[in-house]
Amino acid sequence: MNRKLDLQFIKKQQEKLLEMRKKIKDDLSKFTEVNPEIKNDFESRFPKMHDDSNLEDEAMEVDVYNSRFSTEKVLEQEIREINQALKKIKNGTYGICEKCGRPISLNRLKIRPQAIYCIKCKKRIS
Repeated sequence: MNRKLDLQFIKKQQEKLLEMRKKIKDDLSKFTEVNPEIKNDFESRFPKMHDDSNLEDEAMEVDVYNSRFSTEKVLEQEIREINQALKKIKNGTYGICEKCGRPISLNRLKIRPQAIYCIKCKKRIS
């Protein structure tokens, strides 16, 4: 059950993935700093909302930081998945499920270009 993806489709997916990665990095740059020691790792900046020691402001800063940190981790995972898909394009394995080795549906790839599992395997994993 081997399917050869159209080169035009792969090129379009590659462009989409590169665009997605750029947007995510742009979004991350609004509230993080790049970690110079680890590639594609970011560190959330702690927000400074006040100059005095107002406990309510400090609590709000912690809430904002926690929210940013959670968002950072989700976006970093997206970048890892995008990079993995780009690597699969480069080595000719794009669109093949990493779990079962069967083709990932074109509809799934169109919706989620960074998908590495077919729907059936993704449901089993989740």
